[in-house]
Amino acid sequence: MAISLKVKGKIENGQLILDQNTAPFPWDGEVEVQVTLHEQKSSSFAEVDPNIKKSFEEAGIRTREQVLELIQDVKREMAQERFGEK
Repeated sequence: MAISLKVKGKIENGQLILDQNTAPFPWDGEVEVQVTLHEQKSSSFAEVDPNIKKSFEEAGIRTREQVLELIQDVKREMAQERFGEK
């Protein structure tokens, strides 16, 4: 039997922390978790981690378009590794 519960929480230092107001779960055991991240519109990569901006600049990546191109390149490489060369 599966029961679906919707609770709120936050991620701190890579750990999922549920709201203190969440009712106790009905039993102990293993759970499957699906996380939906809501992007904070005021945060940029540089604001979240200044090292990201520095790393991009050191690699010659200075514009949003260059970041998006890098992401597409990485996705393409991952697909090739997973499904083979095409």
